[in-house]
Amino acid sequence: MSSLSEEPTPARPHTPTRRSLLKASAAGAAIAPVLAACGGDSEPDGSTAGGEPQRGGLLRVGVAGGGASDTLDAHVPTDNVDIARNHALYATLVRYTKDGAIEMDLAESLEPNEDATEWTVVLREGLTFHDDSPVTADSVAFSLRRILDPDDPKRGAGDMPGVDPEALEVVDERTLLIRVDEPLVTLPEALAEYYNCVVPEGYDPDEPVGCGPFRYSEFVVGEYSLFERHEATTSRACPTSTSWRSGTSPRTTHASTP
Repeated sequence: MSSLSEEPTPARPHTPTRRSLLKASAAGAAIAPVLAACGGDSEPDGSTAGGEPQRGGLLRVGVAGGGASDTLDAHVPTDNVDIARNHALYATLVRYTKDGAIEMDLAESLEPNEDATEWTVVLREGLTFHDDSPVTADSVAFSLRRILDPDDPKRGAGDMPGVDPEALEVVDERTLLIRVDEPLVTLPEALAEYYNCVVPEGYDPDEPVGCGPFRYSEFVVGEYSLFERHEATTSRACPTSTSWRSGTSPRTTHASTP
């Protein structure tokens, strides 16, 4: 059985499609400040290329685009501004490295059976959402069912053909079995997409709760968003800024710097 796990399995290589390359080039400028705030460009010794990271302060992110269609819904981002917010608020089971490989994020392992018609997800221990509720296999099942809802499919539904939301099986608090109608070897790539985030049961995009490096504070459609650092972040992203602000509103926001 092949597997994707923390150790000792190396990151899985990914061959980009034309669609993913176009999407990545459009989104790159939007997410770069978020990744920088989360240590995404750190050196092997943990420092950044520009010197030691400084904790605290307000990270201001200006992103082209946005407007009346702006949303905080984890599963239906519509433009670069939404993409940047997704990376700040939410986290996925697995994620892309800057080299285009797949590595674990919320998941400890993601393993297929011999013909890739069943995938077993095991979550890392001690994961929590911004409201301190635990991230469990039920949370992952809820998130996938919301994405794959046949009456209201979200953006990621097309990336997971054959995944039956009603056949998802919660094995235990940290383990979920994902069954597929036919072999789906690209499931890790699908689950790494920024719009296939894990959210808690009962998720409300108007009062969003995630498990990303920043938690929701304020949001005005077409103007700005303000997030605070999540001290107990469970994503492998690790912010140094106290607050994260995006948008074009002239309003000035001050953040405490511990």
